[in-house]
Amino acid sequence: MMNFIAPVTNRTQEDVEFARRNPSRIEENIGARDYRFFNRVLNNMQFLRNYLISIEVPVQPFVGTIWTTMASTILRQADINRMRQDMVILRNVLPNEVLPKTIPNVPDLPWLHFEKLNAIEQILLDIHTTVTSPIFRHTHYWLSRFKHQELEPFTHEQLSGERS
Repeated sequence: MMNFIAPVTNRTQEDVEFARRNPSRIEENIGARDYRFFNRVLNNMQFLRNYLISIEVPVQPFVGTIWTTMASTILRQADINRMRQDMVILRNVLPNEVLPKTIPNVPDLPWLHFEKLNAIEQILLDIHTTVTSPIFRHTHYWLSRFKHQELEPFTHEQLSGERS
């Protein structure tokens, strides 16, 4: 079972400059748009998809590849296009009413600017925080239990605790 990997949502221009000057210092390079970024995002997308399916929220299948190194796999524009399509699917699974009001929209391509990379990972973090919260799980459980039943509204007596 895969785990949700902590996203990086606080990249700055200084991080990008550091990554350009120090490409060999991989662990410190949060500003690099490299295979680690794509692996983390794809892992977290797949984790969220699997989690949503496990709580009976339907999600379309994703198409994604995990890249081990940029040298061994050439990242094509078609791969990034599919990844963006999958992000849009995931972003739109839940209604906006249950998501944080600050959740970004999926950025347009190209994903070259650090602010777009931050937005991508913020979307995943916001969805993860929402769907793993106890209130969401509890509310979703009860809504899913009664979704096919027509419920009668409560009467005044039921609401006030009076017996008839």
